[in-house]
Amino acid sequence: MSGSFSVQASFARLSPEFCADDEAGLLTSEERRTADRFYFSHDRDAYVAAHALLHMALRAVTGRSNCSVCYDDMGKPVACCDGVGLPVSVSLSHTRGMAACAVSSNGNVGIDVEAVRQEVAFEDLARRYFSQSEHAQIEAADETARRELFFRTWTLKEAVVKALGKGLRIALNEFDVLADPSTVRFNPSMKEEGQHWLIESRCLSGYFASAALRQSDQACALAEIDWNEIKFLSRAPEHARSWRVA
Repeated sequence: MSGSFSVQASFARLSPEFCADDEAGLLTSEERRTADRFYFSHDRDAYVAAHALLHMALRAVTGRSNCSVCYDDMGKPVACCDGVGLPVSVSLSHTRGMAACAVSSNGNVGIDVEAVRQEVAFEDLARRYFSQSEHAQIEAADETARRELFFRTWTLKEAVVKALGKGLRIALNEFDVLADPSTVRFNPSMKEEGQHWLIESRCLSGYFASAALRQSDQACALAEIDWNEIKFLSRAPEHARSWRVA
């Protein structure tokens, strides 16, 4: 992995001009078959974009052009080359109009992206799925900030679940994510003692993207996430913006 970053997180906004067929060549044959099963074109576009981002990130990190992505028993994506697992952790996410992926060779990574939708009854969802402290955090926020705080919390929790790699076995209220500063606390029953976490979120003009890194040593205290916005232009992706996160 280049530089001092522990996680490479990429995201792409999908403009109306985005053409999934232009990027489908980056995908495996199985991924293309999955993409073709989507009923709505915007869902297919987001799926193709997320997987294209992941393949590009794997090429950049590993220097190999024949990487593929398969899934373990928990549904977590696994990077492979010629049928052999690679020593990198990968994650991807997509929603209408936005795609994201994360790659790390320094621990288990998770990423999630969601649109801040006005029709979502976020208070009911927070009451049902969030921990008591998270729900209280949202209730205590200014009324105009509650919706964004909900989506920030939701994406952080989803990113943590993906980094844990246990799928639906993890209940969202078994751990807390706190907004300021971004930290995660687990119930003792989850036996996360000795694990070190880095979690971060980004507000992306109508979307929230969050990434999580789980490591078993103190190196996570020095870890950083490199967030990169990617533009798809006529088959060739272009880095449009990049910044470091302290």
